[in-house]
Amino acid sequence: MASDVKVYRFECVNPYHPEDYGHGKSYILMEPGDTLEVDPSSMDIANRENPKGWLKGRNVSRNSEGLFPAGPYVHFVQKDFNDSGYEGTPHRPPRIPHRFVDSYRVRPHLCMHCNDYVWGKSNQGKICEACGKSCHAACAPLIASTTHCSRSRNGRLDNSAGTDLPVQ
Repeated sequence: MASDVKVYRFECVNPYHPEDYGHGKSYILMEPGDTLEVDPSSMDIANRENPKGWLKGRNVSRNSEGLFPAGPYVHFVQKDFNDSGYEGTPHRPPRIPHRFVDSYRVRPHLCMHCNDYVWGKSNQGKICEACGKSCHAACAPLIASTTHCSRSRNGRLDNSAGTDLPVQ
């Protein structure tokens, strides 16, 4: 897409795997949290906030181009211009990655990725030092590409996250 053309930005909210539906190489993979860009000339501008059918664009997160479903799979985030970055306010704040550190659990906690229990004396898990969410050590790399931290922009820990602390 040319740099002088405005772009509509969408975020994937439901996964779409083209191979699951027998779709060919012209369709692109999407996972929740992926950022997608669409040239407005390829879609009905009046329905940009609630698009229907198929959109042609680019998955910025996965560096791929092609067709992807609209509807319940994506939601409109913002409209970008080359001179100002964007028009209006985005619907969501910028994504902030988790800051995982090693931890051990005396009481079981649910892993935010696989929903199985995390606990034990050895290096069983990780905890985000900013938001307090926990996961298995093996699940931490998978979480980095699919979820984002809910801490405030100033990086302070939310006191409602619990009292467990990371291993020092």
